[in-house]
Amino acid sequence: MYCQKCGTENEDNATFCQKCGTRIKPKENKNDISKLINYKAILIGALVFFVLLILTLVIIVTSGNINMLNFSVFAVILLGFAMIITGIITSFISGKEYSSGIINIIIISIAYSILFGLLAGLSSLLAALMVFVCFGVIGSLIGVLIYRKNNNYNLTG
Repeated sequence: MYCQKCGTENEDNATFCQKCGTRIKPKENKNDISKLINYKAILIGALVFFVLLILTLVIIVTSGNINMLNFSVFAVILLGFAMIITGIITSFISGKEYSSGIINIIIISIAYSILFGLLAGLSSLLAALMVFVCFGVIGSLIGVLIYRKNNNYNLTG
């Protein structure tokens, strides 16, 4: 590791430069996934989806007499829409990085898919995972674009 001030090569685990004594800042690993996870965004996103899930159930229960096929299509549309909104909110809170927004929404999608799987079986887990991840990522991309536009970031980078 090189000193940013004098350029001297130091041990990789050095805290201070051996020549000038300047504190050495370790290089950040941009591939470190833990830096992309925003727990606040995940918690708020999970709560938003839970509220939208309850509203979806209320809409389905009060919608009256619908057959099973229409029920399934209706549920997928409403839950997909709920995941898009969750993705937008989660990514907006996460900030300007697409990867951060996508990682956070995938965590929420997996958690709710497991819940669906526990309640309704393996096929429901797989279906929920596909729907939640696809719609969540769409919402996530929209959320990052909104964040970047509101904060005057480059929309393409």
